[in-house]
Amino acid sequence: AASNMALSATTSLQTTDRYLAQQLSDAARALNVVPVLAMLPVFWMLYDLQGSVWTLQASRMDLHGFMQPEQINVLNPIGLFVLIPVFDKIVYPALSKRGYDISPLRRMGWGMILVAVAFFISGIVEYIIAYRIVNRLSPISVTWQIPQICCMVVAEIFISVTGLEFAYSVSPDRLKSFVMAAYLMTIAKGDFWGGVLYSTVFRDMNQAVVLHIFAMMMLGN
Repeated sequence: AASNMALSATTSLQTTDRYLAQQLSDAARALNVVPVLAMLPVFWMLYDLQGSVWTLQASRMDLHGFMQPEQINVLNPIGLFVLIPVFDKIVYPALSKRGYDISPLRRMGWGMILVAVAFFISGIVEYIIAYRIVNRLSPISVTWQIPQICCMVVAEIFISVTGLEFAYSVSPDRLKSFVMAAYLMTIAKGDFWGGVLYSTVFRDMNQAVVLHIFAMMMLGN
Protein backbone atom coordinates (compact mmCIF):
# COMPACT_ATOMS: atom_id res chain seq x y z
CA ALA A 1 0.00 0.00 0.00
CA ALA A 2 2.81 2.37 0.90
CA SER A 3 4.51 1.60 -2.40
CA ASN A 4 1.31 2.38 -4.34
CA MET A 5 0.88 5.68 -2.46
CA ALA A 6 4.46 6.69 -3.21
CA LEU A 7 4.00 5.79 -6.88
CA SER A 8 0.77 7.80 -7.03
CA ALA A 9 2.43 10.81 -5.39
CA THR A 10 5.36 10.62 -7.81
CA THR A 11 3.01 10.44 -10.81
CA SER A 12 1.03 13.39 -9.48
CA LEU A 13 4.19 15.46 -9.05
CA GLN A 14 5.36 14.59 -12.55
CA THR A 15 1.99 15.61 -13.97
CA THR A 16 2.07 18.89 -12.02
CA ASP A 17 5.62 19.61 -13.20
CA ARG A 18 4.60 18.89 -16.79
CA TYR A 19 1.62 21.26 -16.61
CA LEU A 20 3.74 23.93 -14.90
CA ALA A 21 6.38 23.65 -17.60
CA GLN A 22 3.68 23.97 -20.28
CA GLN A 23 2.21 27.04 -18.59
CA LEU A 24 5.63 28.68 -18.35
CA SER A 25 6.30 27.90 -22.01
CA ASP A 26 2.93 29.35 -23.04
CA ALA A 27 3.55 32.48 -20.98
CA ALA A 28 6.97 32.96 -22.58
CA ARG A 29 5.47 32.66 -26.07
CA ALA A 30 2.74 35.14 -25.20
CA LEU A 31 5.28 37.62 -23.84
CA ASN A 32 7.18 37.46 -27.12
CA VAL A 33 4.15 39.05 -28.81
CA VAL A 34 4.02 41.98 -26.37
CA PRO A 35 6.82 44.07 -28.00
CA VAL A 36 4.99 43.86 -31.32
CA LEU A 37 1.66 44.83 -29.76
CA ALA A 38 3.37 47.75 -28.01
CA MET A 39 3.94 49.35 -31.42
CA LEU A 40 0.25 49.31 -32.37
CA PRO A 41 -1.36 52.04 -30.18
CA VAL A 42 0.33 54.80 -32.20
CA PHE A 43 -1.01 53.26 -35.39
CA TRP A 44 -4.55 53.07 -34.05
CA MET A 45 -4.34 56.62 -32.74
CA LEU A 46 -3.54 57.86 -36.25
CA TYR A 47 -5.84 55.45 -38.01
CA ASP A 48 -8.92 56.56 -36.09
CA LEU A 49 -8.18 60.22 -36.80
CA GLN A 50 -9.63 59.51 -40.25
CA GLY A 51 -13.12 59.72 -38.76
CA SER A 52 -12.45 62.98 -36.92
CA VAL A 53 -9.51 65.11 -38.05
CA TRP A 54 -9.67 64.10 -41.71
CA THR A 55 -13.45 64.54 -41.73
CA LEU A 56 -13.07 68.06 -40.32
CA GLN A 57 -10.46 68.70 -42.98
CA ALA A 58 -12.89 67.56 -45.68
CA SER A 59 -15.54 69.96 -44.32
CA ARG A 60 -13.31 72.87 -45.41
CA MET A 61 -12.83 71.51 -48.91
CA ASP A 62 -14.98 71.63 -52.05
CA LEU A 63 -17.53 68.82 -51.72
CA HIS A 64 -18.93 69.53 -55.21
CA GLY A 65 -22.41 70.17 -53.91
CA PHE A 66 -23.50 66.58 -53.34
CA MET A 67 -21.14 65.04 -50.77
CA GLN A 68 -20.97 65.14 -46.98
CA PRO A 69 -17.52 65.51 -45.36
CA GLU A 70 -17.52 61.99 -43.91
CA GLN A 71 -18.53 60.32 -47.18
CA ILE A 72 -15.05 60.51 -48.67
CA ASN A 73 -14.03 57.92 -46.05
CA VAL A 74 -16.12 55.30 -47.86
CA LEU A 75 -12.99 54.80 -49.98
CA ASN A 76 -11.39 53.04 -47.01
CA PRO A 77 -13.73 50.02 -46.72
CA ILE A 78 -14.08 49.82 -50.51
CA GLY A 79 -10.30 49.78 -50.87
CA LEU A 80 -9.96 47.09 -48.23
CA PHE A 81 -12.65 44.97 -49.84
CA VAL A 82 -10.85 45.13 -53.20
CA LEU A 83 -7.20 45.06 -52.16
CA ILE A 84 -7.05 42.43 -49.39
CA PRO A 85 -7.59 39.51 -51.81
CA VAL A 86 -5.35 41.21 -54.39
CA PHE A 87 -2.48 41.36 -51.90
CA ASP A 88 -3.10 37.80 -50.65
CA LYS A 89 -3.43 36.19 -54.08
CA ILE A 90 -1.21 38.35 -56.30
CA VAL A 91 1.06 40.89 -54.61
CA TYR A 92 2.51 38.78 -51.77
CA PRO A 93 3.18 35.68 -53.94
CA ALA A 94 4.78 37.86 -56.64
CA LEU A 95 7.05 39.60 -54.14
CA SER A 96 7.95 36.28 -52.52
CA LYS A 97 8.95 34.77 -55.87
CA ARG A 98 11.25 37.74 -56.46
CA GLY A 99 13.00 37.17 -53.14
CA TYR A 100 11.49 40.05 -51.17
CA ASP A 101 10.99 39.66 -47.43
CA ILE A 102 7.22 39.65 -46.86
CA SER A 103 7.28 38.34 -43.30
CA PRO A 104 4.61 39.77 -40.99
CA LEU A 105 6.97 42.07 -39.10
CA ARG A 106 8.43 43.41 -42.35
CA ARG A 107 4.94 44.14 -43.71
CA MET A 108 3.98 45.91 -40.51
CA GLY A 109 7.11 48.06 -40.73
CA TRP A 110 6.29 49.14 -44.28
CA GLY A 111 2.72 49.80 -43.20
CA MET A 112 3.92 52.23 -40.53
CA ILE A 113 5.98 54.08 -43.12
CA LEU A 114 2.86 54.40 -45.28
CA VAL A 115 0.92 55.82 -42.32
CA ALA A 116 3.63 58.44 -41.87
CA VAL A 117 3.46 59.28 -45.57
CA ALA A 118 -0.33 59.60 -45.34
CA PHE A 119 -0.04 62.14 -42.53
CA PHE A 120 2.71 64.09 -44.26
CA ILE A 121 0.39 64.38 -47.27
CA SER A 122 -2.50 65.33 -45.01
CA GLY A 123 -0.38 68.07 -43.42
CA ILE A 124 0.48 69.49 -46.84
CA VAL A 125 -3.21 69.48 -47.79
CA GLU A 126 -3.97 71.28 -44.52
CA TYR A 127 -1.39 73.98 -45.32
CA ILE A 128 -3.02 74.52 -48.72
CA ILE A 129 -6.50 74.72 -47.18
CA ALA A 130 -5.36 77.29 -44.61
CA TYR A 131 -3.55 79.35 -47.24
CA ARG A 132 -6.60 79.50 -49.48
CA ILE A 133 -8.89 80.42 -46.58
CA VAL A 134 -6.58 83.26 -45.46
CA ASN A 135 -6.32 84.59 -49.01
CA ARG A 136 -10.05 84.13 -49.65
CA LEU A 137 -9.53 81.75 -52.54
CA SER A 138 -11.92 79.02 -53.56
CA PRO A 139 -11.47 75.75 -51.59
CA ILE A 140 -9.62 72.84 -53.11
CA SER A 141 -11.48 69.68 -54.10
CA VAL A 142 -12.05 66.96 -51.54
CA THR A 143 -10.44 64.57 -54.02
CA TRP A 144 -7.12 65.90 -52.73
CA GLN A 145 -7.67 63.56 -49.79
CA ILE A 146 -7.61 60.47 -52.00
CA PRO A 147 -3.79 59.96 -51.87
CA GLN A 148 -3.68 60.01 -48.06
CA ILE A 149 -6.70 57.68 -47.85
CA CYS A 150 -5.11 55.24 -50.32
CA CYS A 151 -1.88 55.19 -48.30
CA MET A 152 -3.89 54.45 -45.17
CA VAL A 153 -5.81 51.63 -46.88
CA VAL A 154 -2.61 49.81 -47.86
CA ALA A 155 -1.12 50.54 -44.44
CA GLU A 156 -4.14 48.97 -42.77
CA ILE A 157 -3.65 45.82 -44.84
CA PHE A 158 0.03 45.70 -43.85
CA ILE A 159 -0.52 46.45 -40.15
CA SER A 160 -4.02 45.62 -38.95
CA VAL A 161 -4.72 42.51 -41.02
CA THR A 162 -1.16 41.22 -40.71
CA GLY A 163 -0.90 42.12 -37.02
CA LEU A 164 -4.08 40.29 -36.13
CA GLU A 165 -2.95 37.22 -38.08
CA PHE A 166 0.52 37.36 -36.53
CA ALA A 167 -0.73 37.73 -32.95
CA TYR A 168 -3.17 34.84 -33.36
CA SER A 169 -0.76 32.48 -35.12
CA VAL A 170 2.21 32.82 -32.75
CA SER A 171 0.22 32.78 -29.51
CA PRO A 172 -0.21 29.43 -27.68
CA ASP A 173 -3.62 27.75 -27.88
CA ARG A 174 -4.38 28.30 -24.20
CA LEU A 175 -3.62 32.01 -24.35
CA LYS A 176 -5.14 33.03 -27.69
CA SER A 177 -8.02 34.82 -25.96
CA PHE A 178 -5.54 36.72 -23.79
CA VAL A 179 -3.44 37.77 -26.78
CA MET A 180 -6.53 38.82 -28.75
CA ALA A 181 -7.70 40.88 -25.77
CA ALA A 182 -4.27 42.53 -25.60
CA TYR A 183 -4.51 43.26 -29.34
CA LEU A 184 -7.88 44.96 -28.85
CA MET A 185 -6.47 46.88 -25.89
CA THR A 186 -3.97 48.53 -28.24
CA ILE A 187 -6.92 50.09 -30.09
CA ALA A 188 -8.36 51.48 -26.86
CA LYS A 189 -4.98 52.87 -25.80
CA GLY A 190 -4.45 54.54 -29.17
CA ASP A 191 -7.86 56.22 -29.12
CA PHE A 192 -7.36 57.31 -25.51
CA TRP A 193 -4.01 58.98 -26.12
CA GLY A 194 -5.30 60.63 -29.29
CA GLY A 195 -8.07 62.22 -27.25
CA VAL A 196 -5.64 63.29 -24.54
CA LEU A 197 -3.25 64.92 -27.00
CA TYR A 198 -5.99 66.79 -28.84
CA SER A 199 -7.55 68.07 -25.63
CA THR A 200 -4.23 69.27 -24.19
CA VAL A 201 -0.99 69.65 -26.15
CA PHE A 202 -2.48 69.98 -29.63
CA ARG A 203 -5.58 71.96 -28.70
CA ASP A 204 -4.28 75.37 -29.84
CA MET A 205 -1.59 74.29 -32.31
CA ASN A 206 -1.62 74.77 -36.06
CA GLN A 207 -3.45 71.78 -37.50
CA ALA A 208 -0.96 71.22 -40.31
CA VAL A 209 1.89 71.15 -37.79
CA VAL A 210 -0.03 68.66 -35.67
CA LEU A 211 -0.50 66.32 -38.64
CA HIS A 212 3.22 66.43 -39.39
CA ILE A 213 4.00 65.76 -35.72
CA PHE A 214 1.81 62.67 -35.95
CA ALA A 215 3.76 61.58 -39.03
CA MET A 216 7.04 61.96 -37.14
CA MET A 217 5.61 60.01 -34.21
CA MET A 218 4.81 57.13 -36.54
CA LEU A 219 8.29 57.19 -38.07
CA GLY A 220 9.74 57.09 -34.55
CA ASN A 221 7.43 54.20 -33.74
